[in-house]
Amino acid sequence: MIPLTTPAVPADSAILAALAIPAVSDIPAAPAGPEIRKKIQKTKILQLSGLSVQFETSLGRVQAADNVSFEIFENETLALVGETGCGKSVVASAIMQLLPKNAKSKGNIEFGGRNLLDLGEEEMAGVRGAEIAIIFQNPSLSLNPVVTIGDQIAEMLQVHGKAGRSQSIEKAAGVLQRLGLGERSLLKMYPFQFSGGMNQRVMIASALMLSPRIIIADEPTKGLDSATAAGTVQEMKKMKDLSGASLLLITHDPALVESIADRVAVMYCGEVLEIGPCRDVFQKPLHPYTKALLDCLPERGLHPIPGASPSMTNPPQGCKFHPRCPMRCTKCSQSPLMKRMKRTEWMTQVELVERVERTTQAEREERTTQVEWVERATQVECVERMKTVDLGTPSGERWVKCWLY
Repeated sequence: MIPLTTPAVPADSAILAALAIPAVSDIPAAPAGPEIRKKIQKTKILQLSGLSVQFETSLGRVQAADNVSFEIFENETLALVGETGCGKSVVASAIMQLLPKNAKSKGNIEFGGRNLLDLGEEEMAGVRGAEIAIIFQNPSLSLNPVVTIGDQIAEMLQVHGKAGRSQSIEKAAGVLQRLGLGERSLLKMYPFQFSGGMNQRVMIASALMLSPRIIIADEPTKGLDSATAAGTVQEMKKMKDLSGASLLLITHDPALVESIADRVAVMYCGEVLEIGPCRDVFQKPLHPYTKALLDCLPERGLHPIPGASPSMTNPPQGCKFHPRCPMRCTKCSQSPLMKRMKRTEWMTQVELVERVERTTQAEREERTTQVEWVERATQVECVERMKTVDLGTPSGERWVKCWLY
């Protein structure tokens, strides 16, 4: 525990009051040593660094993913969330190397000591399904309508040479049973005879057949009614418990993210704008877009984001959200860099940004720009006075791409 000390820089009393710094007695005690060690020992199994994907089209060049970087740790669920069309599924296709021929990708997707972008089709075929599996959106259309359910699930084992037909059918029956579809007669049925929820479980069963290290679920609740979507969430949790795999969840449904994810990466117009632990991001969003996205939820007032998503062929210069952002300033016309924020830093700066957000436009003009106001406030070295615990693991960090921080 850090003792309460006098700031080295003279403090502005109004700023300190706005920060509402807690007393030392109110700061939570540090977790026990084993808990910290458990967090530190998490192993990074997938890392994206500077992934960019472009499509050459008749309308021009589409920048579907722009310098996307994030990592997935062992046995965690990372949710990639954002509005429809922001590039989430493109990232999933790039990881699996399932992009169309008019796509150009660059950057690094490191998995198992290899850059997946450098692998040929034969090598990637050995990765797909066996090491990284994907559950495509709209399962009823993803399944082959003229092949039985049992054969489609068992195919995974046969293609990778893990078992013959009879053995693979038996394993398929066992996996389906664990997912609540235990009747043997179901193996001989076809996808059109199943409901949307049942087909979703078939896709989950296919993903589990080879015990992959990572499972990508692309919009698993898209097009499902609320009851079926709730059932799918439970199946996703059961799948994670059964396999022990890490899960990359791609969705535009914040409610689904909150119920299942450990960490969240927020995308907008091909860029990742914020990454952090799920609970922290939902309770104290850092980026104005993250806050606006969460404010769209009915329980938060159902406030739509003003304006429309920008064209991916001609995106805005600088921060791509700034034309729709209520906190924009002149500096937003320049591209910000992704900044790492420790817990002590973002807790302090969120309070500062919230104070700026409450000021009137006239007050902002008097204090020049919002960014300069925040920079002036953060010069007060009061961060040390609210230090809690640095967990020492990258999975507990927060990252934000915004000039306010």
